[in-house]
Amino acid sequence: MLLSQVAAITNGQLMGSDGNVISVNIDTRTLAQGDLYIAIVGESKNGHAYISQAITAGAAAILSDRTLDVQIPYVKVADTTTALQQLAVAQRDVCDVKTIAVTGSCGKTTTRAFLQAVFAQKGNTHASVGSFNNHIGVPLTLLALKNEHEFLISEVGTNAMGEIAPLTMMIKPDVAMITNVGPGHLEGFGSLQNIAEEKGTIFSGLSQGGTAIINSDDRFASYWRPLNQAHRILTFGIKHDADVMADNIIMDAHGYASFTLVLPETYVDVTLATLGMHNVANALAAAAAGYALGLTALQIKAGLEATVAEKHRLVKTVLPSGAILIDDSYNANPLSTEAALSLLAQKASASVLVFGDMKELGDNALALHADIGEKAKQLGLAHLYCYGDLTKQTADAFGEGAYHFDDKNRLIDQLKNELNPGQTILVKGSRSMKMEEVVAGLLSVE
Repeated sequence: MLLSQVAAITNGQLMGSDGNVISVNIDTRTLAQGDLYIAIVGESKNGHAYISQAITAGAAAILSDRTLDVQIPYVKVADTTTALQQLAVAQRDVCDVKTIAVTGSCGKTTTRAFLQAVFAQKGNTHASVGSFNNHIGVPLTLLALKNEHEFLISEVGTNAMGEIAPLTMMIKPDVAMITNVGPGHLEGFGSLQNIAEEKGTIFSGLSQGGTAIINSDDRFASYWRPLNQAHRILTFGIKHDADVMADNIIMDAHGYASFTLVLPETYVDVTLATLGMHNVANALAAAAAGYALGLTALQIKAGLEATVAEKHRLVKTVLPSGAILIDDSYNANPLSTEAALSLLAQKASASVLVFGDMKELGDNALALHADIGEKAKQLGLAHLYCYGDLTKQTADAFGEGAYHFDDKNRLIDQLKNELNPGQTILVKGSRSMKMEEVVAGLLSVE
C-alpha cells in the first residue's frame, strides 16, 4: 500500500515522500523491514516512545498523532487507534474472503481453533492469533489478510457494553456465532442479561444473506433469535433440539469424546482430540459454520478431528511424579471452571484442583468463588489447593482437604511433595493470576 493511500484512508497528512509499505505493525519487537509502524497510545504504554526502535528495525514509515522529527516519511493523523481501524476496514473491503466471527463467555478460542481446522479443509484460512479479539487485535487480524486467503476466522471479545458492535462492523461476517453466556466479566456488565445483549450485537454486522449461529442450549437463545429475522439462523446443541446436534456421545476414560455429528441432511461419526464434554458443543458450533458455508460432512469431520488443544487450555501431560497434569491455566470464569471440573468426575477421589482467583466478577465474586468450592466438594475431589484472596472463599466452602496459599512457591513445593502416580491435577485461574507458573514449577525437575 502507498503512503498516500494510507493518508487518504485515515484522513491524515503525509509528511515526506510517498512510498510503499509492506505491512502494518504496532510492536517494534516483531517489526520487519519495510513495515508501517503505527504508534498506538495505550493505557499503560505509548507507542510514540518506541519510534526510534521502529526506525532502527527498518520501518519504512511511521503513523503518528503528532509532528515528528524523523528522517523517514510519516503520516500524521488525529488518532492512531482510529487510523488502525480505518486501514483494517479498507483491507477487509478489498479481500474476497468469507468471514466467520465468534464470541462467547467461554470457548471462543477453542471454537476458533475448531473453525480454523475445519475451513482449512476447504481453502486457505486465516485466523486471529493469541487474544487478538479487541479494538486493537481485530484490526490487526484484518490487516494480516492476503489475496490468497479464502476464509477468515475472527474471535471477538468484550468486557464492557458497546465494544462488540464496532468490531463486527469491521469484520462484516458472513457467519456470526455466540458460543454461550456465563458470569464472566460481570464486573463490567452488572448482569447476565447485559452480557447476552452485548454478545448479541455481533449479529449487527452480518453481511446480507449472512448466517447467525445460536446455541440452542443457552438460556438466551430465545433472546437472540428475534435479532436475526433478516438473517438465516442455524442452531447447535446437545440438550435441546437443534439444526446441528451430537448423538450417541461417549466419553472415554481419558476425557475425550466420540459422537455422531448430525447435520440437516446427513451425519458422520467424529472423535475429538480435545478434552471435555464442553468441547463437543464448541465442535458443533464450528460444524454449523462449516455447513453454513457449504463444506461437506467429511470436510467438517476432518477439521474437528485435527483440532488439538492450544497452550494452557486443557493440555494433558504426565508430571515427573507420575501424576497426570491438566493445564487449563490460561484463564478462568465460573462457566469454564465448571466445564474443566467435569473432567475429574470419573476419578474424583484421586483428583486435585489447583485454583487461582477468577477476576472481574464484581459484587458476585465471593459467592461465585464459594460456589466452585461447593461443586468441587460435591464432585468428591480429594484436595483443593487455592491461591489468591478470592479463593479463600473457595477453600472455606470446600472444607476439609482444602489448603490456601499466599505464596505460589510454597504451593508448588507442597504439591510436588504430595502428588503421586495415579492422581490427576487440574490447574486453573484467571490470566492475571499467572497460574502457568504453577504448571512450570510442577513440570520442572530439580
